[in-house]
Amino acid sequence: MKNLIFSLIILYSSTVLSQNNFCGQYEMEQKYLGQNSSIKVKRNSLEKFTNDYTTNYFSRNQQHVIYSDTILFVIPVVFHIMHDYGAENISKAQILDVMRIINEYFQKTNADTSQIIPLFQPLIGDAQIEFRLAQLDPLGNCTDGITRHQTHLTNGGNDLLKAIIQWPPERYLNIWVQNASLSGFSAYAYLPGSPSWVDGIVIIDEFVGSIGTAMGSINFSLMAHEIGHYLNLWHTWGTTNTPGLATNCNIDDFVFDTPNCIGGVCNLNAIACNGIDTANVQNLMDYCQAQMFTQGQVVRMHAALNSAISNRNNLWTQANLQLTGTNDGYIPVLCPPVADFSNKTIRLCEGQNVTFYNASYGGDFTTINWQFTGGNIPTSTDTNPTVTYNTAGYYDVTLTVTNSSGTSTVTRNVLVEVTPAVSTAVPFAQDFETINFPFLYWNFENISGSNWQTTNLASVSGTKSIYLQNDSANFGTTDIFYTENFNLSNITSPIFNFKVAFANRGISNDNLKVFISTDCGQTWTMKYTKSGNSLETVNDTSQNFIPTQTQWRQDGMNISTAVGQNNVRFKFQFTSDGGNNIFIDDINISGVTGVNSLSANDDLIYVYPTVATTSITIKLKAFNKNFVFLKDMLGRELKNFSMSSEKQLVNIENIEQGVYIIEGISENKKFTAKFIKASNE
Repeated sequence: MKNLIFSLIILYSSTVLSQNNFCGQYEMEQKYLGQNSSIKVKRNSLEKFTNDYTTNYFSRNQQHVIYSDTILFVIPVVFHIMHDYGAENISKAQILDVMRIINEYFQKTNADTSQIIPLFQPLIGDAQIEFRLAQLDPLGNCTDGITRHQTHLTNGGNDLLKAIIQWPPERYLNIWVQNASLSGFSAYAYLPGSPSWVDGIVIIDEFVGSIGTAMGSINFSLMAHEIGHYLNLWHTWGTTNTPGLATNCNIDDFVFDTPNCIGGVCNLNAIACNGIDTANVQNLMDYCQAQMFTQGQVVRMHAALNSAISNRNNLWTQANLQLTGTNDGYIPVLCPPVADFSNKTIRLCEGQNVTFYNASYGGDFTTINWQFTGGNIPTSTDTNPTVTYNTAGYYDVTLTVTNSSGTSTVTRNVLVEVTPAVSTAVPFAQDFETINFPFLYWNFENISGSNWQTTNLASVSGTKSIYLQNDSANFGTTDIFYTENFNLSNITSPIFNFKVAFANRGISNDNLKVFISTDCGQTWTMKYTKSGNSLETVNDTSQNFIPTQTQWRQDGMNISTAVGQNNVRFKFQFTSDGGNNIFIDDINISGVTGVNSLSANDDLIYVYPTVATTSITIKLKAFNKNFVFLKDMLGRELKNFSMSSEKQLVNIENIEQGVYIIEGISENKKFTAKFIKASNE
C-alpha cells in the first residue's frame, strides 16, 4: 500500500501556464512521423489495443470508479543532467523534489486535489503508478539514478543529447535535463511508437520540481504532463499543440471522460465544445491549472503500460525491477563518489582570489581534500574554498573525495591563469607577425573542432593573421580567443579596432562578438556583435574562404568604460552556423594621453588637433624643405610628402581610425609626434 500522506505543494489554481513556451511533444514528433511510416502503424496498433483494454477494464469495474490505492506499476527512472557547470547542474535534492511531485500526481495525493471543482471530483484518477530512481545501472553497477555529463549541448541540444547517454528505454524512463531549448519549448516527450533512440523526456532545469533552479516556477507540474505523453496521453484538446482554436472541436484526445474542448481557456467555468459540458481545465494535459488526471486517462496510461509498443510493458516487470534495483525490498548501497568541479579556465590578475565550487556526485562523500599549486594555501578541506594567487603563471587544481565505498580524484591542469599585475602599455598593435598563437596570455578556448590559430594563408600587413577554420563540422560550436591585459590608466579617449575578413557559405548566420573585461577577465561586457550578412566582408561563397587584400574591413567598438583602468582584456567569440572561415588581423588599441605626450618633440614639431576626423595641421619650427612621413603604430609608412611651408594642412579622411605617427626630417634630424584619427561618424 502506498503512503497517503499529503505533501504541501505550491498552490496555483488561477495561474495560466505558458502556451508559447511549454510542451513541444507535437512539434518534435512531426519530423519522425513524416520520415517513418512504421510509427503510424504502431500507433494504430496501440490505439486498437487501448480501445479493447478500456472496454475490458470497465466491464470489470461496472461503476467506473477506481477504489484501490495499491501500486500496480513501478517505473525505474534515470535523470541525465546535461550541463556546462552552470546552474543547470541541478542538485540531487531538486531531483528528489520532482520525484515527490510526480508521484503525488500519479497517485492522487497532491494536496491541491481539494481545489478541483465538484463536477470533476468523482472523476479524479489514481494512476497507481510509482516512479523510483534506479539503483542499478544497465551494467548492474551502483547508481543513484542520476548521471551527469558536461556538454555545450545543454544549451538546446534536445535530441542530440541522447547520443551522449541513453540507458535502455525498455528498462528505464530516461529524462534529460538541459539549460535551454533552441526549439523554444520547456519540455517534450515522445509517445509510444516513436524511434527507440529518442524515447524519453527532455526538460529545462528550471521546470524540474519546485526548489533549486525551479524555485518560484509555476510549471512544476510540467514533468507530470510530459510523463502523460510518454504514457500515450494527448492534450485534452486533441493531437496538436495549438490550444484555443475553434477547430480543435473537430479533433479528440481519445479519452471518454475529458470533454472535447478547444484547450487553453483557463476559466473553471469554461464550456466544452458541445456547449453543455464544462471543460476540464484543471487537467494535467491542458495548459492551465494542472491538478488531475481523469479515470479515463488512467486507463489509457495503463493500456500503454500493458502494451509491447515501445516496451512499456517491460518497465514494471519484476525481472526489470530487480535488474534496476527498484523492486520492493531492494536495499540500496552507498555508491562510490565521483570527484568533480568546473574545468572552465579561471582568469585572474596577481593578488586576486577565486572560490572553487565542489560539484562531486554519486555517493555522498565523507572527506574532501583540495590541492592548489600557486595558491596562498596549498590544501583545503572546505567544500568551497577561496584561494588567492599572488604570482603570475598557470596552475593546476586537484580535488579528492572519499566515502566508505571508494575514493575519487580529479585534476584540472593549467586551470588557473594568473596574469601579471603590470599590464601592457597602450598604444599597442598586434599583427601576429611575431607570435605563434597561442602565446603567453594570448590564448584560446574551444569545445570541439577547429580552434583559433596563426596562419599565413592571408593577412592585411606582413604575412600572418589569426583565423578559425569554419565549416559544417563546427556547426553550433563557440570558439574564443583572448588578448593579454592592457593598461589604459593614462588613456582618456581609448580606441579599439581590428581587421576582419569573412564570407557566408549560403544562408549561414555565423556570429562574431567582442567583449571587454576591466577585472582581468573575471567578468565580461559585450561591446561588438555582427552576424551573417552584416559580418561578411565579401559575397557568399561555397568555397573555403581565403581573403585577398581587398576583402578585409576595419571594425571597432566603443571602449569608453575602460578609461582609467589598468587591467583591460578583450575576448573574441565566434559562434558557428556552419558558415565559412573567419580571419582577424591588426588589433589596435590606442587613445589620448594628452597633447604633450602625443608630441614627443613639441619644441620642433607640432600636430593639431590631437584627435581629428578629416584633417590635421603639421607645424615644423625648424623648417627647411622638410620631408614628412605618415606612419601607423607598427612603423609602416602610409604616405610621405614635402612640407611646402612651416605649417601645412593634411587631409586624413581616407585613413582608418587609430593612432598615427608624424615623422619629420630636417637637417638629418628626426622629429616625431602622434595624433588620433577618430571615426567620421
